[in-house]
Order: sequence, then structure tokens, then C-alpha cells
Amino acid sequence: MINSRQKGGKIHLDQRTNSGPNRSFLFNEYFQLVYTLPSDSYDFDALQVDSACYFSLSSRATTAEECLQLLSNLSTNRAIGSDLIGSMFLINSAPSLPQPVTAFINSSFSSGYFPSAWKAANIF
Repeated sequence: MINSRQKGGKIHLDQRTNSGPNRSFLFNEYFQLVYTLPSDSYDFDALQVDSACYFSLSSRATTAEECLQLLSNLSTNRAIGSDLIGSMFLINSAPSLPQPVTAFINSSFSSGYFPSAWKAANIF
């Protein structure tokens, strides 16, 4: 149990910190180190897409410039998601990602299909 009135540092991976952002970074680092893929990891090639589209977001397409801005400004104080891709990797790769990510997102919008894997979250 965490006592919110407690002062002092927290021990994590042989490091101490009183800083909120640094504490978040250390938690992120810890979970990246201890997380293992389940044996039935996602096989995106095997996803079955229902051809019936009940809604469409095609009226709101995103641009590569918007994607680059979002990727470049990601917070590094968050834990990785179910895709196991850390924000630092995305930030460092931002210059080469906008075109493929934008195409992928816009394809999802226009088809009305939102992959179930995108709806998953890791709650710790």
C-alpha cells in the first residue's frame, strides 16, 4: 500500500527518485524489462475484417504533418501499450514514420474498421 503522505525517494532498479516524471520513466523502464509476450501473440495477418461497414470516418483524414507532430511530442513518462512499442522508439523514429502510419490510420478510418488490438490497454 502506498502512503501518499510519505516523503522520500522510492527504490527502483537500484535508483532513487523524488521526481514525478523520473518515477514514471523508471516504471516504464521496469515494465519494459519484465513484460513478456503471451504465447498467442497477435497475428495481424490473420485478422478477419468484416466487409460490412456500419460507419465511416472518411470525412476526417489525418495528414503526415499531423502524424509527425504527434509522434514528435509523445510523452516518455507513460508505460508501453499492448503493442510493446515504447514512446522513445517512436520519438526517435518519427521522421520515417508519418507516411506509413498516416496511410494505415486513414485506411482504418475509410473502411470503418478499428482493430481490436488498438482497443486493448495494459492496466497495472
